[in-house]
Amino acid sequence: MADWFLNTIVRADQKWGIPLGKVVHGPTVKHDVRSVSKSVISLLIGIALDHKLIASIDEPVFRFFPEYASLRTPAKEWERMTSLL
Repeated sequence: MADWFLNTIVRADQKWGIPLGKVVHGPTVKHDVRSVSKSVISLLIGIALDHKLIASIDEPVFRFFPEYASLRTPAKEWERMTSLL
């Protein structure tokens, strides 16, 4: 892992436009990432489609996560990759 990723940074931050003062940022600190996760997931699904790893965004999500089979429910069975976008 790159050394820069392991460093802790202290800098001014804000939450919803309200200053929080100096906040510690580092690999062990949880962050409010809001919509960043959706953007990354969309990018990765696009790459997987381009590389033919996923045939369609209409495929069931659980097909790609067999290790989470215990979380399946009838309602979740209908979730498709499009739900992640």
